[in-house]
Amino acid sequence: MAGNMKKVALEIYALAVCFGAVCCVAIYLGICVWHVTGLKYPELTVSSYEYEVHQTDDAFLAHIRRPDSVAPALTPAELTAKRLESYANVLRGERHEHVQGFVQGTIGFMIALGVFAIHWVLARRVRASTAVA
Repeated sequence: MAGNMKKVALEIYALAVCFGAVCCVAIYLGICVWHVTGLKYPELTVSSYEYEVHQTDDAFLAHIRRPDSVAPALTPAELTAKRLESYANVLRGERHEHVQGFVQGTIGFMIALGVFAIHWVLARRVRASTAVA
């Protein structure tokens, strides 16, 4: 009787861990989808501040001006070129951040999947041995 209770407790533990692992898998899957979206469309995931600063030359000029210094005089063509170069750098940084996040999310996903698999097998074995006994 006591051995049977231990098996039931072990099965409940294994299934509870499986439930937690499934929750983690779902969360990591969502994180990975977000990062894939950011890789494909970094304009969607870049911060609103960075996006707004790089939309017009006036907003970009206000962004690069420092209160304690005089901004260099730039022609409109130079200013536009600097703004577009800066925006390209922001998007490159955004992509890099999403690559890192995707790798981290994938690692978490794989760990959660492994934990699930181990405990699912454990729960099936305990259930099979309880049914036989």
